[in-house]
Amino acid sequence: MPLSRRISLGGAVTHDALAAACRRLVDSLACELEEKWLVYREVALEAFTEGGRAREEMRLARPAPHASLALHAERLLSRLKPAAPVEALVLTVDGLAPAACEQTTIFQLDRRNKEARLEHALAALSGKYRVAPASALEPDRREKMLAFYDPFRWGRAGRGLEAGT
Repeated sequence: MPLSRRISLGGAVTHDALAAACRRLVDSLACELEEKWLVYREVALEAFTEGGRAREEMRLARPAPHASLALHAERLLSRLKPAAPVEALVLTVDGLAPAACEQTTIFQLDRRNKEARLEHALAALSGKYRVAPASALEPDRREKMLAFYDPFRWGRAGRGLEAGT
């Protein structure tokens, strides 16, 4: 079942007015696609005029996410040549399917967001767990006992031994 949005323009003539209306349609449809976790394979743009209608459509080789809708609608609008002032504009997506789910990692993000997400994750972890530098930790019993028997454990001369002995 296709999803579509319609906007009345009242006789828009300029390309800028059509582009602004198209962006509003894209925002509305992309939001719904994102909320429903859907991808699409077909997109169509129709312009209704007093003399009839002009329609451009695009069939995609593979399912496209909601983020691609603006690009596809812009391409359709550039090919759409209405003969008279446009009364209404309709954007339709079809070939809907559930979006493939995958776990994203921090390394799949772009560089600007990666550092912010990493800092946020570290802040959340440090709030949940006690974080202490390793130098502040006291050596365990095993390390203390080994320090008595292994002169090279704490440096060249060992702990408590003179360099020449």
